[in-house]
Formats: sequence, structure tokens, C-alpha cells
Amino acid sequence: MPSSLIAERFTELTSNVSSYDTGSIRDISAVAYKVVSGSKSQLAGFLEERIRGILAAIIHVDAELIEAVVPWSEYGVEPVHIRQLKDKILEEFAVEMDDREWVQSCTIASVAAHLLDEHPERLRAQSEVAAHDETIAQEEWDREQDHNVTSIEDVAFTLQVGREAMEVRVAFVVREISELIEGLQAFLQNKDVLERGYIGTIKPDKDTVSLSSAREANEEFVSQWIHEGRMEHLAEWWVKGIEIDWNLLYGDNNRASRISLPTYPFARERYWIPVIGKPIAPAAEVGIHPLLHKNTSDFMEQRFSSRFTGHEFFLSDHVVKKQKILPGVAYLEMARMAMLQSLGKLPDHQTVIRLKNVVWIRPISVEGEPAIVNIRLLPEEHGGIGYEIYSTPRGDTGTEFTVHSKGHAELVRPGTQVVLNIDELKKQYGEQSIPASRFYEVFNAMGMDYGAAHRGIEEAYKEEGSGQILAKLSIPSIVTSTLNEYVLHPSLMDSALQATIGFLMSSEGEGRIPDSVKPVMPFALQELDILGDCTPNMWAWIRSSDQYAAATIGKTQKLDIDLCDEEGRIRVRMRGFSTRVLEGESQASSQSNAIRQESYAQPPVGNIHLVPVWDAVLPDKGERLPQALARVLVVGGKENRSTIQQIYPQMQFIDITSQDTITGIAAQMEARGLIDHVIWMAPSEHSLEPTAGDEWIAGQESGVKPLFRTIKSLIRLGYSTRSLEWTVITFNTQSVHGSDTINPAHASILGL
Repeated sequence: MPSSLIAERFTELTSNVSSYDTGSIRDISAVAYKVVSGSKSQLAGFLEERIRGILAAIIHVDAELIEAVVPWSEYGVEPVHIRQLKDKILEEFAVEMDDREWVQSCTIASVAAHLLDEHPERLRAQSEVAAHDETIAQEEWDREQDHNVTSIEDVAFTLQVGREAMEVRVAFVVREISELIEGLQAFLQNKDVLERGYIGTIKPDKDTVSLSSAREANEEFVSQWIHEGRMEHLAEWWVKGIEIDWNLLYGDNNRASRISLPTYPFARERYWIPVIGKPIAPAAEVGIHPLLHKNTSDFMEQRFSSRFTGHEFFLSDHVVKKQKILPGVAYLEMARMAMLQSLGKLPDHQTVIRLKNVVWIRPISVEGEPAIVNIRLLPEEHGGIGYEIYSTPRGDTGTEFTVHSKGHAELVRPGTQVVLNIDELKKQYGEQSIPASRFYEVFNAMGMDYGAAHRGIEEAYKEEGSGQILAKLSIPSIVTSTLNEYVLHPSLMDSALQATIGFLMSSEGEGRIPDSVKPVMPFALQELDILGDCTPNMWAWIRSSDQYAAATIGKTQKLDIDLCDEEGRIRVRMRGFSTRVLEGESQASSQSNAIRQESYAQPPVGNIHLVPVWDAVLPDKGERLPQALARVLVVGGKENRSTIQQIYPQMQFIDITSQDTITGIAAQMEARGLIDHVIWMAPSEHSLEPTAGDEWIAGQESGVKPLFRTIKSLIRLGYSTRSLEWTVITFNTQSVHGSDTINPAHASILGL
């Protein structure tokens, strides 16, 4: 049916959904243009209603609550809202408000009056065209009814196949035009119940999804209902969002034809596509977060995965040695978001996430094929969370992977917020500053090509010999729209790290950087406190954390970095940050190239002292036994049950003693149901003293004999012909080191 009728019936929906779109079609809300051309007061009323609706959409307030003569500051209108209102008025009416300063005491009525004074003819023409179109359409319909020349079959066919189905729908099952008119009149009178009429509102991803299975059988059902004459079923389905092939109603001998019926009114407005710069490509797959696309956890580990194409701004504008390298700060934001997603939310506003002992092992590059990057979270003994960011070669089953970064995360309460006095810091460094252009000249000479999205340094201040730098940062305009998508925004965070190169410059940015200086990459970070979101304009206060006077080429220096907003409130606090030189070509990992070992530009010469260093090596991950979903029975081991239950919460326990018979043990096991895996734990309370020989012999009564009876009980229950896994645990029966004291009481279990 014509959308104007739907708009009148559902005024609230249409005013919110489609009235203020920036396109030219006024399909649903065209009735809002029903303005009688003539007096200026009528046109002012029309403008006030339209501006009221636009403002309501901007500040998210019901339009009915906004009065035209009340200063809009009463509704919480801020300067940013006023700028949006000016833009929307330009889109809506193709007229521009002048550049006078619209103070917050303005009203909707004053804006409408101003527009009428400045553009009276243009606005009058717009309202007259819209009202005229709808009036003419209605007159044509009335004229056809007066002559009684319209076939109900032609009307139905035209509305079914010649109109775009919209979100708000009404359908009638009628035999004559008069029945249709009665139904429409009842609909316009806001009657909730329509005789042989059906009303529906399509809710994306709800009604249509719930009926997706029915849609697959659409043609079969429609044919059956048409054959049985059950038109009400077709109407009910259609208003719920199911697509109907209406041609099935008419068959091969279709005599119905499309006729001239009122169409949707269009606004006679022209819109020009604005000329804008090259847009920044968003993340290829943005699900949870631009750096954390989806949760791929399983029973083995908590894991998130991302797919990077290289078109993302944090890759395309971060090029080292002609390779697109994922910035080190992106790993920090990935870890933060993975932690937050796993927690659900922080306990309170005073609790923050702290990352500790962060190391960057190998950079990630994206060349050609997209890169799949994963982060897994690993619970630690003392309540903290470890994390690893890793990738697997393309086509690999996951048994081999390359770790790129790792660290630890925990929740802390940082205490009183520290506010830096930016003006005082600037006074310490004097008026001379290092310009941004000098920084990026140095980076280009080092083979580090930062695009526009990663040029966030405006200027930096440095006092010679102080070992400190104060850098002014701002988010590049090309990525301003992405600010709210991150807490640790890659552009601002990376710019803070870029500013550390200032230690190699004089306070005026002068001085030649030695040719031996190579590209540097993040290496380690002792601690990072995330106290708040990055803001559009920030300051980075950088200083040595171990009291060095200045950076020295070839040495590893740890730096402390505080990022604060314009008022000096610290948002991000870094402690113990260090970098490493990227020798030779970029040692980046990609999906198509294996990791190459670091090579050195020149071989070492002279006397070299090689010192052995012990380091922890993770064993290869094997298959977990028992499986996570196995039905596990634990025999004994009371003191270790809570630990085992954390891994296998569905497991069951039984206790047996030296007095229990095979029949009694079998009865206990049978009561626990089917068993996939038995964990049998020997007692651990026997003395380790060499003089406890008699006690060792007696201890076998609670060790090897109960185990033997357990085996016999399982055989009695038929497990000799079933698949059954065993884990037998003893304590101190074998020596790992030569000095270990052993407990031989249950050593005979190994023989059994």
C-alpha cells in the first residue's frame, strides 16, 4: 500500500527511521511535508517541525519533548551538536546557515526564522512541491474511484509486484474495492484490530531470521495455500518479512495488469557528492574490535583471532624496510581487549588493567596473503593472567606456531591520580622545540616510513643533558574518526614511542644522525597501567628510568613514559620500556615466509667471552589426557581433589581403604556410572626417614593392595573388554636428582 498511509499510521517510527536520512527519497516520511503553501507562518511551522526532528535525532531526545521557543541549552545542546545541526540543515534543505556564532541560547524558532529570512523562495518551493505531489497522487486515486474503472485484481497486482516492500507493512484480504477502502479507513483511524487485515513491523535479524527455514520452503507453502484458498496465511507471512512470489497467485493465464496508482512522493532536491581525500581503509574484519576480530576459544584455551589484510591504517602507514609491520603498541591494545572480553567488565571504575613483563620477540608483517594473528590467555598460579600473541603458518594444523609477543596481565587499583603540570615542564626545557618534520626525516633515513596515520608528533621539547623529552601529540586528522574504537590508539601510542628518537637530536633538532643507526623496534616493557582512553591531543613525558644522562647508541636503555591529556591527567603509564636494533632486513613473520634468524651486519671480531645462560623452554604441547569431556573417576587423593577439579569439574571421587573388598569397590564404581578414565592416587603421608622400614611395609596395605582390588573390580564390571584410560600417581617413589630422598612404601605399584 502507499507509504503515506503507513507513515500516518506509524508516525513515531517513521519520524525516527527515515525522516532525516541524507538521501533524496522521502518515501516513508513524506506526509511530514503536508504544508499548505501560502502564509509565511505556515511555512515557519513546517520548518520548526523539521528542525525539531533533526535536533531530536542528534541529541537522542524524543521530539515531542522539545519546544520551539525554549533555548536549546535546556536540552543539553553543546557546540558539537550545533555543528551537526548546521550540516544536517544543509543536507535536508540544501541551504546553508551563515557563519554567525550560534550561542547556546538559540531556539528552534529563531533558526527557522533566520532560514526563512535568508532563503524564503527556496524553502517555499520545497514544501509546495512535496505537498503538491501528494495531493495530485490522492486526486488521481479519487478520480479513478469515482469512475469505478479500477479492478481490485489490478490494484492488488500493482501493489504486490510494483512497489518496494518496507519495514512497516499492512495487508488486506478483500474481494471488492469497497472492502479495501473500509480496511484502509479503519487503519487510518488507528484501530488495533482490523477485519481481514494484518499489520507487521519487520525487525532485522529477528522475525526474518526466525522464519528463515520457512523461507526456504516458501514456494511449496505458497502453492499449497493458493490451491487451498488460504490467503490469510500469505498475508500473515508477508507482514512478518517473508518474501512472497506473488506471480504464483495468477498462474500462467495472468489477466491482471499493472495500473497507475499513487506513488511515493519524492523531494525535488539535488545532492552533490563532496570531494574528500583518500579514505583510510577500516580493518578488514571488524568484529569485537579492530585489532581483535573474533573469539575462537575452545576447551583447551581462551583464544581470540584476527585477520589482517595489510590495508588497515596501522599496517599500511607503518612500513619498516619496505614491509608493513604491525606496530608494537597494537599488541598492547590486543592484550587489553582480550583481557576485558574475558572478564566481561572491570569490577569498578577504580580498577584498571596492568600489563607486566611484556616482550616483543618477532615482528609481524603482512605481505601478499592476509595474516592470521592469535592471542591466548593462560591462567597463572597467583591469580594473574599470562598471554601470548602468536601466528601459525598458512595451512598448518596449529601444532607449530611462532610467538611474537608475550606478557602478563592483572587487575590493580593504581591509587591517587597524578596530574602533570605541563606548563612547568615546558618552562624547564625552554622555548626551543624539535619540529615534527625533523623526526620523520630521521625515520625516513633509517628506513622507517611512517604514513599520515602514524605521524602524530607535533613538536618536542628537550633540555640538553637532562635525559628527558616532552612531546606534544595529536591524532592525525585522517584517523580522527577511529579514536573512539580504541583505548590505546595505535597512532597516538606509536607516536609516543617515536618521540624517544629525540634523544639522538639536539634541543633544536639539529645534528646529523650517525649512519650506523639502524631501525629500532620495541623490545621489552616492564609495566603498563591503562588509566584511561587516549584523547585527541596528548603529551608524552619521556625520561630515563635508570638515571642515564642520555641515550647511548648501542646500549639498551630503559625509559619511563607517561601519556597525559591536555589538562595533565595521566591516561597511560609505561615503566621500563626498551628497544632493540633491527639488524639487516626486517625479521618479520608473515604467512608466506618462514622466520629467518637474526643476522648481523658485520661478524664479531676480537676476544669474545661466551657465557652460558639458562632460560625456560616450554615443552611441546601434546595431547591432553584425559580429554576435557572425559568421564573421570578419581580414587583416593583427598588432599589434591580441589586442584584436579579445577581442570575436570565433572569428575567423580571414591575413597577406598585396605578393608574394602572387591565387591564393595565395584559397587561404589557402578554407582558412578560409565567411566572413561581412572586417576588412582597413592597415599602420600608416609615417613621419608630411613628408619621407617616397618612403616614402609605396612604402607603397602593402603597402596598396592587397594590398587590391585580396584583393577579386579573394574574387570568384574566388564571393563576388560572396554576402552579405559589410566593415570596412576605416586609420590617420591623415584628420584629425579641424586640427592632426592625417596619413599619406597609404594614403589611396588610401579611393578604392578
